[in-house]
Amino acid sequence: MLALLLTGLAAVAMVGGLAYGGMTSKVDSIRRARAAEHFRAAVTAYLQPYGSWEASPGKQGFDAFMHDNAQSGARRPPPDDERAPPHDQPPPRGDEG
Repeated sequence: MLALLLTGLAAVAMVGGLAYGGMTSKVDSIRRARAAEHFRAAVTAYLQPYGSWEASPGKQGFDAFMHDNAQSGARRPPPDDERAPPHDQPPPRGDEG
């Protein structure tokens, strides 16, 4: 009886550990992708007035640009598909329409 209990607990611990590891790596990859997307958007916004990196003030100008954006709290809104629906409306369903 004790062997069955320990085997069951070991199986639960193993599945839980694997699930935790898989979920952690998935969340990390999503966060890395979003960080890269935000960085790419920031570089694009920085280069728009100048046209190229060579015409811009370079690293010091970009650092100041990022510092100003961080202090002003200027963040881009999430894409439409990631926005939460208003509290008074139910979430959209895929089977309508």
